[in-house]
Amino acid sequence: MAYGIERRSDREVWLKAVLDALGDGVLAIDREERVWLVNPEYSRITGVPAAEILDRPLGNVRPGAMLPEVLRTGKPLSGVYRRVGEVEYLVDMAPIHIDGRLVGAVSVMKDSSEVLGMGKELERNQEHLRVAQSLHGARYQLSDIIGLDPIVALARRGAETNRPVLISGESGTGKELFAQGVHNAGARSSQRFVPVNCAAIPSHLMESELFGYDEGAFTSARKGGKMGLFEFAHRGTIFLDEIGDLAPDLQAKLLRVLEEGRIRRVGSNREREVDVRVIAATNRDLEAMVERKAFREDLYFRLNVYHLQIPPLRHRRDEIPRIVQAICGPAGPRPGIRIAPEVWRLFLDYGWPGNVRELRNALDYAVHMAAGEEIRLEHLPPLLGRYGLPRGSPDAAGSQTPLAPLSDVIRQAERRALAAALDRFGRSVAGKREAARALGISLATLYNRLKQVGL
Repeated sequence: MAYGIERRSDREVWLKAVLDALGDGVLAIDREERVWLVNPEYSRITGVPAAEILDRPLGNVRPGAMLPEVLRTGKPLSGVYRRVGEVEYLVDMAPIHIDGRLVGAVSVMKDSSEVLGMGKELERNQEHLRVAQSLHGARYQLSDIIGLDPIVALARRGAETNRPVLISGESGTGKELFAQGVHNAGARSSQRFVPVNCAAIPSHLMESELFGYDEGAFTSARKGGKMGLFEFAHRGTIFLDEIGDLAPDLQAKLLRVLEEGRIRRVGSNREREVDVRVIAATNRDLEAMVERKAFREDLYFRLNVYHLQIPPLRHRRDEIPRIVQAICGPAGPRPGIRIAPEVWRLFLDYGWPGNVRELRNALDYAVHMAAGEEIRLEHLPPLLGRYGLPRGSPDAAGSQTPLAPLSDVIRQAERRALAAALDRFGRSVAGKREAARALGISLATLYNRLKQVGL
């Protein structure tokens, strides 16, 4: 990195090393629009040596540069497509403030090869999303939810308004079912319900997916541009699942949409009004993330108007019989099929780390495995049927019990130990840290183990 004015404190040495290591081009100007610094990647992308532009007014050495406009207006620009000669790049620009004073502006750019790759990946993701939108709709009503009566009542009150709803709970507890129910119970039920999994879309494409892009935003951008999911959900509901995975810069943009009802497509300077009801869901502890500065506090409070906290199935075991009867009832695949007493005991004692989703999958498996009119232990999924027996039940390790691969036995034992530790210490970051300490492993190892055993 090259400085226009030499002030080489230890902090600036670190700053130089950081900017030199970046894969994006960086250029900054001061209050007089003079180029104050550039990093090597900027010179590589543009072909302009630092010595030719440092300490000179940017408008003189780069005619048509938009960064001085950002300096004059104090407003950032995002995803702007630029082409100078044969050089194409996508650039974000922002004002620089120190102690509340506007002192300069900075631009960060990606070269055309990266932008081209982003465009191709974006098109693939757009196709996946179009398929997902055609396959998924708001099919469920709040009346489809079994139990959880106080939470359903709160959901009905939230549905009567246009305010955001935040749904939190472990994976498999039915967060999307609640989201669909809230949509269908509200005034927007005849409009679109657009689900978006924030963890499934690459972070560098998420802005284009949510807000769209204009023609010419990048090399392979579609002619005429592309509307984003917020525009697609206009007058309807957008469901942002796994909101805790949203990148910090997009958290800021989402907050602006919630506050002002406006979006700006990538590569556009024009804002568009959108009327969208936002429902968000997460299996993370957002309060802990706010404390760690990993999630914006203002966005958290903006989303957390109606908070539906869905407890895990192991905390509401008394509702398991109703859920089982509903799944195996008249509308199920085998109406009238019975549940053997030992299976009922297992259902009520098992920890259900996968929550209602795991219970539904186990019943679906058992219904198709049972040849008769009763579901017995041998009809359950192998791991559940062999090793999920309640404590105090007869030992199933006798001669008549088929042996299982040792790897399965070890995996199930590890799964039980991990589930027990999470039950005791909780699923927050602090709780997982205590669980890791109690199990004698590092926090990173705990996360890896949880992923391996499906928790």
